[in-house]
Amino acid sequence: MPRIDIGEVSYFVGQFTRESERLRGALTDYRKAVAKLIADDAMQGEFITSAKNYYEHIHYPIVDTTIACLSEADTILKKYVADYAAQVDDATNSRLDSDRLDALYSEIRRSENALDDLTHAMESMAGGLNIGQQIGMKLGLETAMGQIKEEIKILERYLDFENSHTNVMDDVLTRMYQVKVGVNEILAGKAFNATTHTYDSSKMQLGWLDHLVPEKKPEKAYNFEKYTKTFVDGYWILSKNGVTDQEAAKATIAYNDGLKDGTIKREVGDTDIDFETEYLLAATEGYNLLTGEPVTKMQSFSIISAVLLGGVAMKGRGMKLTKVNLNRINSEIRLRKTDSISFSKGETISKNILATKPKNSPNPDKWLNKGGKISISKNGTWTYHHPDNHFVEYTDGFPNFKDSGFVKQEVSIGKFESYVADFTKADKLAPKGPRDAQMNTWHHHQDGETLQEVNKEIHKDYTHRGGMSLKKKQ
Repeated sequence: MPRIDIGEVSYFVGQFTRESERLRGALTDYRKAVAKLIADDAMQGEFITSAKNYYEHIHYPIVDTTIACLSEADTILKKYVADYAAQVDDATNSRLDSDRLDALYSEIRRSENALDDLTHAMESMAGGLNIGQQIGMKLGLETAMGQIKEEIKILERYLDFENSHTNVMDDVLTRMYQVKVGVNEILAGKAFNATTHTYDSSKMQLGWLDHLVPEKKPEKAYNFEKYTKTFVDGYWILSKNGVTDQEAAKATIAYNDGLKDGTIKREVGDTDIDFETEYLLAATEGYNLLTGEPVTKMQSFSIISAVLLGGVAMKGRGMKLTKVNLNRINSEIRLRKTDSISFSKGETISKNILATKPKNSPNPDKWLNKGGKISISKNGTWTYHHPDNHFVEYTDGFPNFKDSGFVKQEVSIGKFESYVADFTKADKLAPKGPRDAQMNTWHHHQDGETLQEVNKEIHKDYTHRGGMSLKKKQ
């Protein structure tokens, strides 16, 4: 799980920015020197010509790409620190470790149990504690719980922040890696011929150069309507009769270049669009392709699951999910032959699916690592399966202890007030009498008025957002 010391990050960003500025200046000076050499017509000869070509076509791309990457990295890193302050914690000495979440959830449960025990102590030991001690203990517990909940909120914001900032440097790092490969090729001295004293870049491995110099667009005009188009990994593949030959490959490049520079406009209603693929892509982008309406993360996951599990049917569109598209989607969602997807120890849950995780439910990685399983139904409902062969379904994001057989009894007490007041009222009104305070606790149902008697260990294992949290938001 991620952790961060924003002070160290800020220090690194400051150091990087200063060094980046120095290096960009040096590279700019170097480029000017090379430009002066190339523009100097006074020097002639085979050696001079080969050197000019070598520096222009090999050194220029490396210098230009490095300068651009350093500038882009500066912007990204500064934005990262600013986003952290705005979205997570504005403290300059903030240190967070998301592994603490489970421990904090446990502390909340212990505090709830302590409040529960205090309630009974107040009833059974009226002569042992004066009113001041009782109030002091209650305020102390509530203050501690408030502090824990605030820390939980910060950590949850940090996890969301990390998910949205995980790959922000990928493009820069990819290009800089190609620069490194190119520099190593230059240092190897492969281009220089010691016999003729000339430069010949064809002696070098130049695959890296293709990633630095934009490809020239093909000059040939293509009739793209004659091709079938399939969207694969963010790129349109063109083919004829199911085959992408050399001509179709060139058309593919031209088509995607046209989309990038805006010379080609693609309408959603194009008949050659693979509907299921488009429907899935729209869901991942946050809207329903059929209605155009925005969808929540949970609704998005439901749409994706429905398509994969056969829940979407459209007539007359010749919908067919190609093998390559299916493989791409399956890398995000593991498709089972049942009406759900499931995960066990050693398997990884993708970020898209984690985005639908019920609030405050158990940490998926830790749950799976201890031998538990997680299944997610077609409608997006998560179910946690305990290693001891019991389970709880999180209906609408809340634990359904009743359908799992863990509710000993339940009682309606009216509008929730506080843990102490609600537990006291439930013990008095419970149809089977007061709960077993040693073994069980009262679970606040999300309906805002029902308390359910549940075993304390079960209640602790299946961490959750309960009805009391909803009450406090009102």
